[in-house]
Amino acid sequence: MIAADGSTDAQTLRDAIANLENVQGATSTITYKGTDGMPLREVSLIRVKDGGRELIGQPTPDASLIPEPRVQ
Repeated sequence: MIAADGSTDAQTLRDAIANLENVQGATSTITYKGTDGMPLREVSLIRVKDGGRELIGQPTPDASLIPEPRVQ
């Protein structure tokens, strides 16, 4: 990924990650852009019934559904 143009500066890397959009990850595409640091990506909903697994769906939650991070 060339988003940070090879920089190792912390601010540059943080900004580059914060602007990632629809990047293919190992399990789905991931978007950080416009999410305040909580990535949006598909989640797999699987039902276990009679010892078997059934894929229910793979929705991407809307950013408004993700709670604010807790401050500790």
